[in-house]
Amino acid sequence: MMTSRTLIIGLLLSTLVAGLVIGGFIWKEARDEVIILCGNFKPGVTVASVRRQLDTGNFLRYRLEDVDSGTRIDVDSLYNFTLYHCAIDLDQNGEVTAAGTH
Repeated sequence: MMTSRTLIIGLLLSTLVAGLVIGGFIWKEARDEVIILCGNFKPGVTVASVRRQLDTGNFLRYRLEDVDSGTRIDVDSLYNFTLYHCAIDLDQNGEVTAAGTH
């Protein structure tokens, strides 16, 4: 017969393992969204298309900032502590000139 202490330890360990598995899954999905979506943005893609695709991400956040050459969209995710980034550079016409992860 299991003692209550053994049962509590078992439940705590099970909860910890489940949390790690779920956390790992979310981490990977957030990383994949940044990396895979960033690969979609080739020169000539419009800013409307970029924003439409980024809006499909469940774990992403992005910010637009003005730079000398036009606009830059920085993409990352809080779900993986912003370790994965995508920078999308747009020209004055609102078309992608370059995109890459860093």
